[in-house]
Amino acid sequence: GQDVRALLPYLGPFEKAIRSAIASGAPYASDLLARGYMVLCVEMPCFGARADISESAEAKARLWRGATLFGRMLAEQVSALDWLTARPDVDATRVAALGISMGGTLAWWMAAIDPRIRAVVSLCCFADMECLIANRAHDGHGQYMTVPGLLAHASTGRVAGLAAPRPQLHCVGLADWST
Repeated sequence: GQDVRALLPYLGPFEKAIRSAIASGAPYASDLLARGYMVLCVEMPCFGARADISESAEAKARLWRGATLFGRMLAEQVSALDWLTARPDVDATRVAALGISMGGTLAWWMAAIDPRIRAVVSLCCFADMECLIANRAHDGHGQYMTVPGLLAHASTGRVAGLAAPRPQLHCVGLADWST
């Protein structure tokens, strides 16, 4: 078969609404399909069908054990990327990541840690955590995002910058408290 581009969308907590829009024939879904994209979406722990434990409880349990929920999420995304890029019908040199909210955060982190992500689009998620903490606006973000000690070494912008020079598009609202 013909090699196709692949897109890893990380939909975050809005996954049910976005999946419903896709199922109802949302224009962007047919546009992606018409352009030959293969799409893989991995449901994250504590959300959707995997919401057998709350995000807060899982994040706290992992922190007590010296791990993070975000680390688990990223590990699952890397495994999904391994599976996707091993498929014979996927051109592994043309994989992009797209996400909204929590999914957007996962998308730019994946681009930062894995060069197989050749381009990234994040929507409603690119937050400077140091700035949010200084303005006491950080508590609105989910506990999944906790990366102990990160800010002693790098800003979230520096982490996203690790994906350079690969293309990145980060879309945030100027009046959005969470960015």
